[in-house]
Amino acid sequence: MKRKLLASVLTIIACTSVHAESIQQAGVYLYPHASYYIYDDWFNLNPEDDYGLGLGIGYQFESNWAVEFSYDQINTETAAKADTETQLLELNSVYRFTSDSNWQPIVLAGIGHIQHEVSTAPSATPDGTTANLGGGIEYILSDLISLRADVRGIYEIDDSQLDYMATVGFNLMFGGNKKSADMDHDGVSDAQDNCPNTPMGTPVDDTGCALDTDKDGVVDYKDQCPDTPAGVKVDAKGCALDSDGDGVADHLDQCPDTPKGATVDDKGCRKMLTEDVSIKLNINFDSSKADIKPEFFDQVEKVAKFMVEYPDTRVVIKGYTDSSGSASRNLRLSERRAQAIANSLVKDHNISADRVSAVGYGIKSPVADNSTAAGRKLNRRVVAEINTQITKPE
Repeated sequence: MKRKLLASVLTIIACTSVHAESIQQAGVYLYPHASYYIYDDWFNLNPEDDYGLGLGIGYQFESNWAVEFSYDQINTETAAKADTETQLLELNSVYRFTSDSNWQPIVLAGIGHIQHEVSTAPSATPDGTTANLGGGIEYILSDLISLRADVRGIYEIDDSQLDYMATVGFNLMFGGNKKSADMDHDGVSDAQDNCPNTPMGTPVDDTGCALDTDKDGVVDYKDQCPDTPAGVKVDAKGCALDSDGDGVADHLDQCPDTPKGATVDDKGCRKMLTEDVSIKLNINFDSSKADIKPEFFDQVEKVAKFMVEYPDTRVVIKGYTDSSGSASRNLRLSERRAQAIANSLVKDHNISADRVSAVGYGIKSPVADNSTAAGRKLNRRVVAEINTQITKPE
């Protein structure tokens, strides 16, 4: 029966445990209470479990801790019907857990002194030192009054007896300062806290809100980029926006619409490569002729397309002859050959005339031996070369 009663009280206490912040009052308090004492066999005298009265006086600190002195008296009788009086003095430390409701769990531990007096042996008053350990629950009615119930194990050190005592009463506060509730434990009372659910351990300002050191609208404990410059737009992680996804934040990006995947420099602009491009023309003519043979039309067309693709280019067409005939005749013939190519570029392929020039060099700069028919064929020619530089993305 004794164990069942104790287990029931402990079960009630455990089921009412909670985990956040309740209102507490700091200062002196009284704890008048009724008690129910459960005896050990007490040297086979087997006192009857019985009720008693008690009074506690304590001091609640500004923290969760309190110190409490209490006196309890229980009047009962032994199995032999001998009247017995038990007096118990205790000095306990009390810890009041924080909670988010008016229910407030407590634990207590301390030492004490116990004395038993039996009517059949008035000269024998067994007494000794006790060690106390217990727990309970309080229900806060107001800043000054709370209901309380607890159960304690009382170990009589000298006689190796283990008793139990349950108490029910109320705490009555006298003066002191109210300890302001602080549900999120950020050091700012709930009454002043504009952000009451700040995560535990988060630094806050005077209003209880998490700090935002760089003023970007994302609090520090969520900010993965804590040094964002003032005024810069950021994402939910507190990092500067990068709209084109090139790795350079918008506020630093001088080329904000870079294509996705492009290689960029530290200004967010595409990295460019410089490349040399060129084309050559080499057309041969029949002896004493300046007509472009059909087999060379594609060369002229390729030069024209190159000049269209690179509109800043210009070309100089150079005409030559073999050594047959007089120098003056060959000079005029070389000019006609060069001009024939220039005219084709302008008239047939719409290349602007100011981009094309023709020059005849006669028999100068032969590329083969003019003493042979094969050599003379190679020297009857028009040549050109266009070189330019282009830049393109890496």
